[in-house]
Parts: sequence; structure tokens; C-alpha cells
Amino acid sequence: MASARVTDALPPDVNPIKASLAFGNRAVPRLDRELQAKDLLTVQKSLYALCDALRNPKNISSSLETDITKTLQELLTQQDHVVRELATEALVHIAGHELGRTAIVNKKIMVNLVDLFSDQVIIVRKNTLAVFQRVSKTQDGSKQLVSEKLVSPLLEVVLKEANIEVKNRALETLHNVMKIDRATLLQEGAMDAFVSLVSKKDSDPETTRLASDNIMMLSVPLEGKQQACASGAVETLALVLSSVSRPLNVHTNTTHWYGVIASACGALTSIAITTDGKKRAVACGCLVELGPLLDIDDERVLLNAIKLISVLAEEPTGRKTLQPLVKRLTELKTFQGTRLDTAAVSRHATTAIDIIQWTP
Repeated sequence: MASARVTDALPPDVNPIKASLAFGNRAVPRLDRELQAKDLLTVQKSLYALCDALRNPKNISSSLETDITKTLQELLTQQDHVVRELATEALVHIAGHELGRTAIVNKKIMVNLVDLFSDQVIIVRKNTLAVFQRVSKTQDGSKQLVSEKLVSPLLEVVLKEANIEVKNRALETLHNVMKIDRATLLQEGAMDAFVSLVSKKDSDPETTRLASDNIMMLSVPLEGKQQACASGAVETLALVLSSVSRPLNVHTNTTHWYGVIASACGALTSIAITTDGKKRAVACGCLVELGPLLDIDDERVLLNAIKLISVLAEEPTGRKTLQPLVKRLTELKTFQGTRLDTAAVSRHATTAIDIIQWTP
């Protein structure tokens, strides 16, 4: 007669690395209690389950009502790197929603996250900067970064961080901050930091593009233009234009590299509005590099290159040197773009021709 035998294996639908969820709206409150347990394995399992639960937008509101962010903040200082990884990942999910970003700002969670900028685990640093990047998209988030003096630590990440993804997220965060406050970044020496990134020959193309965009944004006020000239930004950006036919990395995607060129042109245009900027751009050979840019089949490059031509043509030497480009600019007057403003290239080409052919 056969006898019953009980197996030691777990049922097929049980995940041994995750805590089981309670039903309905009791799921997050139960996880919150388990996150406060003294047993490390229990905390890790609960964090895994929480991260999965927060991927569902419906659970964001209930988690905030439970004040899960307070518990997560306490876990940020844990010695166990898995706990820190999962706690920051949960905050990334929360920061992906408007309610979550508001809660992070109100509870000043970013102030506590700054200590993780130097964490030895890359994933922790990636998640931390992802939270900053998402929260900085809101006006209140950017204002808090300024008021809590978090701009300087972000600039340190830009200069010292070895991981490209972490560095780029810091650059994007600072770009968002500059939309509401450029003066603070100018005082903190952000211009020198961005120029140093562009000047590195082995820099990642995306890093160079973001740094160029930040130089352009920071050069909007007059003080920014003056700092750009003083820090050698014009000469550095001119070198980027000269490498248009030979990307720094042979494996670089051509489309990405053209994005770098377009950003460099935009930054030069912003700086060259001043007389000093124009003279520096002409002196370092920018005029010679503009012709080949008009033959690139990329709308971003064409548009920003034409804008730069219009600015440099206001200088007598530039107007004379750029005369041969009138023929190509005339051809571009019939260019039909694919972006929101389809006539942008055509309109700016007409303006550039008028400036080049202007006579006193």
C-alpha cells in the first residue's frame, strides 16, 4: 500500500526571495511593518516585494499614506548594500509620480540622499541620482536643491564620478536646476566644471553633449557669457566642431555624435552674442568649421550651425569669410524639417543670408 510523502520543496508559486503580499490595500502597510523587523532576511524580502508593488501606480498613493518614505529613509544608512540598493530603488519608483515627488520634497529626503553620492556600490549611486533627476524636473524640487545647498555636491559628482551613467544623471539634474536659478551655479563654479568635461578627449559623447547643453543654458545671462569666455569655453567648443568628421570614439553612433555637434553650436551661439565671444570664436577658427556643418544630413546640426553663422556674420571678418556659404544657405531655404517647426531651417537660412550680405 502506498504511503504519503511530504516534500521539502516550496510550492511552485512561492518566490523564496520575496515576502508574500497581503490582500488589497493591506499589502503596503504589512510590508512597512516587516521593513522595521530586526531580521535582515525579512527586510530584504520585504524590499523586493515593495519594489515590485511600487511598479503599479495604484500602490504609490497607499504607500505614501502609510508613510513608507520614513521607513525607507531609515534603511538608507544600513550596512547591508542590498538593503541600500532596494531602498533607493523604491524611492526611484516613488519619484516617478507627481505625488511621490511632492512627498520627497516635503520630507526633504534628498538632503539625506546626498551621503550616498560617495557610496561604494554603483547601483546605489545610480538610483540616488535617478531620484534627484526626477525630482528636479519639478519647480519645487529644483528650488530645494538650491535652498539646501545641494548644487555643490552635484558638481562634485560631475567632476569626480567615474561611472558615466551617474555623471550624466548629475548633469541632467543641474540642467533642470538652471531653468530656475543660474546665478547659484555660476557662483559655485559650474562653468569651469562643464568646460572641463567638454575638453576631455576621452569623454563619453553623451557626457559631452550634456555638458555643452549646460554651457549653453548657463551662458544665457551676461555673467555666464563672461565666465564662458574667461574659462576657455569658446576654444574648447571650437575643438568639438573640428572633430565633426572624426568622432572621439570610432564606435560612437553617428546620430549621437551629431547631437554633440548641435549642442556645441548652440553653446557657441549663446556665448558669441557678446563682442568678446564673437572675437574669440573668429580667432580660434570657428568660421572654417561652419561650411562642412551645412552638408550634414541632421536637422539639429543644420539649425544650430545656421544660427551660429548668423551671429558670427555680425563681425566684419566673419561676414567676409562666410560669403562663400551664401550659395549653400540659399539651397537650404527650401529645406523642409521634420520637427515641430518645419520651417525653422528655412527661416534661419534666410536671416543668415541677409546678415552676410548686409552692407553699411
